[in-house]
Amino acid sequence: MKKEILEKIERLDELWKYQEIIDLIEALPTEQLDTELIGELGKAYNNIENYQKGLEILKSIEFEEGNSFQWNWRVGFSYFFLEDFINAEKCFLK
Repeated sequence: MKKEILEKIERLDELWKYQEIIDLIEALPTEQLDTELIGELGKAYNNIENYQKGLEILKSIEFEEGNSFQWNWRVGFSYFFLEDFINAEKCFLK
C-alpha cells in the first residue's frame, strides 16, 4: 500500500500537482503516516509556497530525520524563502 502511495506521489510531483499530493497525504489515516510521508507533505507545502506550514510539518519529524540530507535541504528551503537566512545556511551546510 505504501509503495503505491509513494509512486502516486512521485507521479504527481513530476506533474507539479502539489495540492493533490497534500490532499492525498492529509486524507490518510494518522496510523499510516510515517516520516517519509510527512516529509513529502512538508515538501509539497513548500512547493505551493506555504513555507511556514512546510517548516512546521518538517519540524515535527526533526528528531527522526534531523540529520538527513533530505530533511535539512527541505527545512533549509523553507527557512530561505521565509528569509531566515541564518537558519537556512545552517541547514544547507549540514
